[in-house]
Amino acid sequence: TYDVLALQEVFSSPFFPIGCFQQQLLSVAQRCGYTYVVRSPRPSWRDLLGAKKWTDSGLLILSRLPFLDQGFHTFRNAGSDVDSNASKGVVYAKIQVGDSSLLLFNCHLQATHTSNTRASFLPAHQGYQSIRQAQLRELCQFMHETCHKHHNDSSWMLTGDFNIDAIAEPAVVDVLGPVYDDHNEETEEYLQLMAELNRLPFPSNVRDLLKESYGGHPPTR
Repeated sequence: TYDVLALQEVFSSPFFPIGCFQQQLLSVAQRCGYTYVVRSPRPSWRDLLGAKKWTDSGLLILSRLPFLDQGFHTFRNAGSDVDSNASKGVVYAKIQVGDSSLLLFNCHLQATHTSNTRASFLPAHQGYQSIRQAQLRELCQFMHETCHKHHNDSSWMLTGDFNIDAIAEPAVVDVLGPVYDDHNEETEEYLQLMAELNRLPFPSNVRDLLKESYGGHPPTR
């Protein structure tokens, strides 16, 4: 079993309280020993009427290990299409791990909504990518401020739903399927993600643990 879980798309809305899956999941998690929880605030009526936000970020951090601190940030760049109706952003927890601690960040960036989500040449795709880049800058700024707040005394880990395809030439991947899954070329957007994270002052070399574990980028189709 895992000591810590970071989940995305577990949305909760105060305007649809009946049958809330997030609350059901939290009840089960509590019985399984995940007594420490971070989630973002649910939107108010003002958020609904003014910004058309009807659900929270859908982000959760569940832990058996105690929290020393926690927080959240909602992206100022609200996103586009259905994403703009959710309070997308990032949550974090400073987790006590033995005699040390870990800052865990969990985020969800803008998705791509087109009839062909793999067609990177479409103008709509470029618009979504621009939103993700703006949200990524906000994310990195929030991480920088949070690490500084804790005097850089903890290691950090970032997880989430980035909606960034790391495998280059994805349209070809869709046609060839598993035959192409071991292709090593990476997309420009993924490289930009890693470059942005490496601008953080700590550590000096960010590692993609999923890539290292699989020996490459696992397809998630």
